[in-house]
Amino acid sequence: MKFAVVIFLVINVTLIHELFAAAPCFLNCPGNEVALSSGYDCQTCCLQTVKCAEIKECRCYCDNNAGYARVDGSRECIPRSECSKISCPSHP
Repeated sequence: MKFAVVIFLVINVTLIHELFAAAPCFLNCPGNEVALSSGYDCQTCCLQTVKCAEIKECRCYCDNNAGYARVDGSRECIPRSECSKISCPSHP
């Protein structure tokens, strides 16, 4: 019984940590690159939004050669084929 309680607590702590870890991404992803400097990539950030989660392809899905995504100020989901139309500046 104690073992089950420990497992339950570990799962809850993990879920709570994930929720708080995602918060800066939700707050910072649209319109700037704070999410990148905070250690969040905008692809993950964008995919966590409800609107984008259904398609899994967002404006900030496109990245440059360094593998970092660009935030263009929109969470609008677009087809991946449209990514070439979005400029992705290099990230230091």
